[in-house]
Amino acid sequence: MTLLDLLSSQTPALISCRAKGVFKFVSGRGAIIAMNNDTIYTIDSQGKFRRLLDEERMRMPGLVIVSEVHRCSSYARFLATEDGATVALGLNLGDPVGDIASANNARWVRNSSAGNFKSRVNTNGRREFYPLFRLVSLAEGDISTGLTG
Repeated sequence: MTLLDLLSSQTPALISCRAKGVFKFVSGRGAIIAMNNDTIYTIDSQGKFRRLLDEERMRMPGLVIVSEVHRCSSYARFLATEDGATVALGLNLGDPVGDIASANNARWVRNSSAGNFKSRVNTNGRREFYPLFRLVSLAEGDISTGLTG
């Protein structure tokens, strides 16, 4: 019996999930972000931003340049505590009609109440969430990846 089978038996909603996985954080904090219907938009060649970053008006608080963004119709984010955690995470799409799963019944399922969990599902299936992005930094060599929410 695998760990996923064991955790699925403890959380029956995981059994019917089409996409599912188990993640174990042994020590320290950890994070998982799972996205459904994901598209990545990227501006290549970070050097193109040099002149823009040198502009004085770009140094105002609250202004950032996003060079990469993940856009999706559904996501789940789990942040583990410092003690570590084991979490099973799945996306239950409900009963499919033909070969098309209905987004109206979609929901993210997890087996752990520990940690910080956030999920969103767009019932119309459009990619309206931006849970992961990359920022262009003002300091040379520093590029940040961000999680929203």
